[in-house]
Amino acid sequence: MPGMLNTTIMVDSKKEKLNTFEIVHASIVDAGNTQVPLPAQMAGIVTELSQPDSKVIQFGNTLFVAHLASDREAFVRAFNADTAQNFLENIGKFSTYLYKDLGIDIITIPGLEDPNLARLLSAFFSRPIRPGMQYHITESQPPMAIAQLGTPRD
Repeated sequence: MPGMLNTTIMVDSKKEKLNTFEIVHASIVDAGNTQVPLPAQMAGIVTELSQPDSKVIQFGNTLFVAHLASDREAFVRAFNADTAQNFLENIGKFSTYLYKDLGIDIITIPGLEDPNLARLLSAFFSRPIRPGMQYHITESQPPMAIAQLGTPRD
């Protein structure tokens, strides 16, 4: 999620659904990285989304990618073009998908240098939707969140 939390180009998914290209494009534009040309950024993301052991799913106007690291762990990113409230709901749906459908217990979330993302994650985890849900932010540079999606399974 580094630099991919959309804050200015939001489309309420309850009113209009965007396609994958529109979501990724809006996320890139919102991130404001002008050092890398837009086509090169798009190509890089397309490559990322097509990696082996990656699962891509859209909830609302948020595109999520989970890079499966082991039986129970994944590295995740989100490309968002939805409202903040919808993004929180989309995170809930994605975490349920990971936990129940893919059997993922622990996720690593990059991009915590973005204070908006840190606030949204804090808001999401302040009202856990399953027992055992929690997260902490690493002191690494850049900081990341390590999240437990529910009661750990063996």
